[in-house]
Amino acid sequence: MKDLRSILRLTYEQGLSVRAISERLQISKTSVATYLLRAREAGLIWPLPPIYVDEAALRRALFRRVGRPPQDLGEPDWARVAQELKRKGVTLTLLWQEYRTAHPEGYGYTWFCERFAAWQRRAHPTFRHRHAAGAVLQTDYAGPTVEVVDPQTGEVRQAQIFVAVLGASSLTFAMASFGQRLPDWIEGQTQALAYIGGVPKAVVCDNLKAAVAKALWFEPTLDQTFAAMAEHYDTTILPTRSRKPRDKGNAGDLGRDEWLGLMLDREAAMRADRRLTNRLVAAKLRFVDACIEDIDFASRRGLDRRNTLQLAQGAWLKAHENLILTGQTGTGKTWLACAFGRQAARLDHSVLYLRVPRLFEDLAMARLDGRFPRLIDKLARVQLLVLDDWGHSHPQ
Repeated sequence: MKDLRSILRLTYEQGLSVRAISERLQISKTSVATYLLRAREAGLIWPLPPIYVDEAALRRALFRRVGRPPQDLGEPDWARVAQELKRKGVTLTLLWQEYRTAHPEGYGYTWFCERFAAWQRRAHPTFRHRHAAGAVLQTDYAGPTVEVVDPQTGEVRQAQIFVAVLGASSLTFAMASFGQRLPDWIEGQTQALAYIGGVPKAVVCDNLKAAVAKALWFEPTLDQTFAAMAEHYDTTILPTRSRKPRDKGNAGDLGRDEWLGLMLDREAAMRADRRLTNRLVAAKLRFVDACIEDIDFASRRGLDRRNTLQLAQGAWLKAHENLILTGQTGTGKTWLACAFGRQAARLDHSVLYLRVPRLFEDLAMARLDGRFPRLIDKLARVQLLVLDDWGHSHPQ
């Protein structure tokens, strides 16, 4: 309770941030934020009313609610969100802000984006094309217009943005023009080809009315000037069909079995990569880039290459054994522990990095607000706990 009084005083009297209070009182930012949230829920401000001079009364007011704060678990109408995104100027950030206005206790922005992306994958399944280098150049006019001001007269004109992208490397070219007429369109194409320094096998472009008379995928009817440009550069024009943006994928010559094999291989690789990414995010390693392959065995730290690489195989994890790293300060024990944590994630084990002083704080807080059994259960489900900074603190 002494910490709570100090937190309230520093917040309301001195106006310090959560980070500043955490550094001054040597308490984790999570604990400070939790105390302030519970104080707001209980209606506590500084100075505290006289009835809260008693520690027991203050504890009862602060920890009246057990567990996490209530949340609005209702999901948005994703079909409506997708429809709203088609409107000019509407973004996911704007739609999330509207959602939080209607649901103050709802989910955060990251969850909103992830759930919407998952809904899109279910509602509109797609397959990502693998573009061969130099095979396709995709061209179109992109987004809203841009205002251009004449410095002499002050006249404001609207400029169109022409964009060309190579399918394999995503090398992008963009230029502005004052219209979408045929001369503007052809100039954009020629400037893009000059920029990339070559000519692709095919140009997949928008079905601009000034350049494309009939946008059939296999037998398009092009304007005479546009067709002459394609003949001059010895390339093929593939205009997309109306309202078919997926036509801009690379139209390869693979057979059905080859396509199916590629789809299965890519799906397996994507799932494995996604699983590893999720495990590393959940692990919260202090050194996220640490890995076994980057260990410097030449330095004088007493590391044995053979033993280290044998430990990296993970047999000790399957046997439910412990691994203790000891050494002098500054020898890289934390980095090495994170490298073993990353290797465990590669072997499909769940990992969690924790500093022991922070762990003791969380356990003490969990005892007060009733989360202790759930916190212990959460830690017990982790297959590898990386515990750092032993000896810097002790449980109270």
